[in-house]
Amino acid sequence: DCVVKPQNLRVAIGTPFSDVINYCGGLKERPAKIISGGPMMGFAQWNPDTPVIKGTAAILVLSSDSVAKQVKNSVCIHCGNCVRVCPMHLMPNYYSMYTRKGLYERCLDFDLMSCMECGSCTYICPAGIPIIQHIRTSKAKIREKKNTKK
Repeated sequence: DCVVKPQNLRVAIGTPFSDVINYCGGLKERPAKIISGGPMMGFAQWNPDTPVIKGTAAILVLSSDSVAKQVKNSVCIHCGNCVRVCPMHLMPNYYSMYTRKGLYERCLDFDLMSCMECGSCTYICPAGIPIIQHIRTSKAKIREKKNTKK
């Protein structure tokens, strides 16, 4: 909602985000967040000169009003929303809990590797817990440990 004239465009791979944004009339205000991809599976970008890559489906430029105010290091309120929305019928709340404690391999007890990282759990979480980041961290730590054993 920060872009003057939001549009759907086809752009060449390698085009900087800033060029795409300028083509759309520039910014209405300083953005709070720039996301490469959709709101659920996209990745925050800190550099507006990030290039468009083959997998870039969207560039979202959000104002501070649009970005949910998240409490840093908030705790799970056990609402169960993340479990209800999981298309794989997993238990993301456990992934987050064990990742925070550094117990990455305990996540395997809850079928961590079946998570497709859609981001629904993070999107729905009223406590603002970055569950998808915890999932990615645990997967990376488990793979790292597995690779060092070889």
